Amino acid sequence: MRPIHRRHALGAIAALALSPAVHAQQATVPATVKVVVPFPAGGAVDVVARKMAEAMAKHMGTAFIVENRPGASGAIGARAVASAPPDGAMLLYAHSGMVTAQAMGAKIDLLKEFRPVARFTAGPHLLVVRADSPYKTQRDLVDAMKASPGKLNFGSGGPGSPTHLMYEMLEEAIPGIKATHIPFKGAIEAVTALVGGEIDFQFALPGASMEFIKTGKLRPLSFTGVKRFALMPDLPTTAEAGAPGYRAEPWGAFMLPARTPDNLVNAFADATFVAVNTQEITQYIERVGSIKSPRITPAELGDDIGKELVQQQAIIKKLGMVNNLSMRA
Repeated sequence: MRPIHRRHALGAIAALALSPAVHAQQATVPATVKVVVPFPAGGAVDVVARKMAEAMAKHMGTAFIVENRPGASGAIGARAVASAPPDGAMLLYAHSGMVTAQAMGAKIDLLKEFRPVARFTAGPHLLVVRADSPYKTQRDLVDAMKASPGKLNFGSGGPGSPTHLMYEMLEEAIPGIKATHIPFKGAIEAVTALVGGEIDFQFALPGASMEFIKTGKLRPLSFTGVKRFALMPDLPTTAEAGAPGYRAEPWGAFMLPARTPDNLVNAFADATFVAVNTQEITQYIERVGSIKSPRITPAELGDDIGKELVQQQAIIKKLGMVNNLSMRA
């Protein structure tokens, strides 16, 4: 009987060694993972990426190195990861601006060249006006735009930026409104212009507008997230305030090269959500005005990206911004 038990034990050990979970954690995760961040070093996104990389390294038992490759709305960094071997050695910090870049003609294809892994942050914005504005609610602002099409103006971080497209999405959700677009070099500059009276309203990240709201310089009218803003529970969402189906939550996610095997994708997805739920990272995300995304599967993330791409392609086509060369890699 003893030899039989030994054979059974050896068989069990061999089966365990070949199981997907052990293979993903021990055999296929490389010794070093390079996280490509398509933003300059030092910004909020870069800090999140570095904190995530540190936490994921502890969970996966491997080294993570962050490499900044900014430019072309993320296309430069994306190109580097798309051309890498599908072995888990390169991970892309993707963002929703890349969907816009693809819609505008950038030489990237997020769903053909990558495997979505996990979305972990979202950045709903506040629709804000000056505190001395006559518009007390989103409905007041909408009525004014309907009464005098094109008279009011709004600022954005530039043509095709998230804050620009948020307004265009509002036009889709509320037929009959029209405002004049005033592009700035960045979203922060647009918020400053709003405080200074140069524009009438703006979609702004909480991190860029909260101090002005607290000091009585700006008034929030709604929140673009699917759920209400935790710090302002009485403030309606943009959808609740009269824009049916409206949702604008610029996101951050990880992606791997196409053809990366499922066990690796799932291993990185698990590590992502362990990391984002650590106390340090949770507190930092909240401090900069973002929120943690609820966990969804890699396939669900891919479906969401596909839907966003269809919506944004329609908006970009309407605006005549297709094949904008400044967005190309």
